[in-house]
Formats: sequence, C-alpha cells, structure tokens
Amino acid sequence: MKKYLPIIIISMICIFVLSCEQMTKVDHTKGFEVKNNTGVPISGLWVKNSSQSNWGNNKINYMPNGATQIVIVDDLSEKFDIMLRTTNSLTTGFEYARQNITITNGATVSFTNSDVVKEWFIITNNTGVSIAGVWVKANNTSDWGNNLISTTMSDGTSYTYNLTQPLSSNNKFDIMLRTTNSLATGIDYRKTNITITNGISVSVASGDYNIIGDTGPAGGIIFYDKGSESDGWRYLEAAPASSEFNAEWGAYVYDVSGTQTGIGTGKSNTQILNSKLQELGETGRASQLCVALTIGGKNDWFLPSKDELNLMYQNLHLQGLGDFGQGTNSESWKNWAYWSSSQRSNSYYHAWLQHFSDGYQNYYNDKNFTNRVRAVRAF
Repeated sequence: MKKYLPIIIISMICIFVLSCEQMTKVDHTKGFEVKNNTGVPISGLWVKNSSQSNWGNNKINYMPNGATQIVIVDDLSEKFDIMLRTTNSLTTGFEYARQNITITNGATVSFTNSDVVKEWFIITNNTGVSIAGVWVKANNTSDWGNNLISTTMSDGTSYTYNLTQPLSSNNKFDIMLRTTNSLATGIDYRKTNITITNGISVSVASGDYNIIGDTGPAGGIIFYDKGSESDGWRYLEAAPASSEFNAEWGAYVYDVSGTQTGIGTGKSNTQILNSKLQELGETGRASQLCVALTIGGKNDWFLPSKDELNLMYQNLHLQGLGDFGQGTNSESWKNWAYWSSSQRSNSYYHAWLQHFSDGYQNYYNDKNFTNRVRAVRAF
C-alpha cells in the first residue's frame, strides 16, 4: 500500500486541479451571441447590466449584416441592455437597442430592423393660424419633397418628424409651414439652417413669416432674405419678367479682375464690369443695361452674381414664380440661359451663366455670346 500511496496522492492532486480548471472555465465562459439581422452593417456593439448607466467600451470593429458576435460575461443572473450602432460612436449613426432582457448561457439575441431607435424631432405650429402643409428638407438640398400632413394643423399643435437618415453633428434642416397644401400658394413660415438634435422641439412662430416670393418695393419678386440688415440691405428683389432682355456679357478676350461669385457681390461685380466696359468703349452689354433700368421708381438694379442667380432659380423658378424662360429666341434653349456678373476665374473668354431649364451652371459660352438677363436689386 505504501508503495502506491505517492501515485494515489498525485492522481488526486491532478483530479483536483482539472476539476478547478473546468470550474474556472465554466465560470468565465458564460455568455451569449448577438446577431446582426438589421439589414445594415454595424460598427458599434455595447453591452451593460440594466442597473448600470455606463455603456463602457465598443466591443467590435465591424459586424456585417448576418454576422454574430460572442459576448462573454461573468454573471448571467442580472438583466442586460444591448445596443448596436451603425457607427463606432455613442452619439452618431442609427441605434438598435434591447433593454432589460433576460439572457441564458449560449443564447442568441437577434437584432432586426424593428429594433431601431427612431431619431425624431417635433415641429410645433405657433404661427397663430391653421397650417395645411408641412415640409422638411436637409439644408444642403433644394428639393422640399412632399407635404407631410393630410389634415389641417391647428395653431398650438405639433407634428413629430421621424428621420430617415441618422443625425450627425453637421445635420442642418429647413422647415416650412404653409397655410395651403401647395408650395406655390398660401402664407409661408420658415425656419432655415437649424441644427437638429434627437427629440428636440422646434417652434415655428408668426415671426418666422417667409417673405420670399412676395412683391418687392419695385414691383419685382423678393427671392432672398439674409436675416438682418447689414451693409445697407437685407433683401434681394428680382425684376419683373417683363424687364428681361438679351445681351452679351462683354469684355471678350479681356480679364475683368475682381468679380466674385457669392451672395451680396452682384452689385460690386456690376460696378467692376461696367468700369472695364467703359474703359474698352463697349456699350449695350448685360451689366450696363441692368444699371440703366428704372422699374417701379427704382434705378439701383444690377446683374446678379453666380450665387445670386442660383438663388433666383431655387427660390423663385423651382417654386413656380418669376416667369423665367419667356424669351422669343427661335432656339428655345437660349430663352433659359441667364448671365451672371461673375467672370470665370482669370478667364479672358468666359463668364458664369445658369440654365433655368435644369439649374445647370457653367461657363461654356463665350462672353460675346447673347444670353438672357434678369436684373436684381438689394434693399
């Protein structure tokens, strides 16, 4: 017996060690699978006990649709919160979440599109009047899309807008309320270039009345409001359609240095261009004829800059206003091409124009080409 005692002791020690290892293994391999069936790739996975407030660290780099991720935990007796996001940040991207769920060892927790946490904001009508149309668009787009409501929205009531794309730090929106269900009629109230956060409430009030499309002091149409007066002006007014004419830009094969493209530069562009045209002895050019106009008792007209011209296209023509393209040129496309006062950078031959048939801006026509002209003024 003594002979076998060391062997017996060693065997018992080995059994004890193996048992400990197995116990340790079981204790530290409790876990479950998270499966991505959302239909989109996932870049963030967070898991926490429901009693905790801190989500901790992202557990993945990338999980394509259909993939699974094993999550190891120490204790399955508590309930869990699980969050998936389309980015690796807790503050951006679409969120898919399950909260306060009981999980058994080895279980699979599948996330589908129905688990998405909608990002949204509230639009409240505080205009003092009933609203028949609500439109929302990203600030960097021109298309207002469709009216979001089918019944009248009384003063003091709200509409919840669910986003179709995740919010991010650079998401700015435009919101428009109208007293009719048409983009071309009724009174328009508008909030523009506003930063939206999830769940925010945006109040559109009577002071948000949008003057765009109204008749200006000279009988034209207001197409821009910069929000407050500076440098002696706040609004831009397009001349009536009856004042349109055809003309060359002028200064062909000469550089007109100093013209710019931005909003608010059309008047100075016109002055620069007319100074050059006078130096060259040219007459009857687009900018000169604009300055010579007197409409509605106003004689401060100028040729719009590239960006001002585009504002007329966006805020007037696309809204069915301004009667553009009514020229009588035999080649119909020429009735839609409008000169701006912005020369192409350092070009002796070309200036910017815009086709109001499709909004396309280019500088392909030479300066001695005849295009349509619509004057504007600032006030």
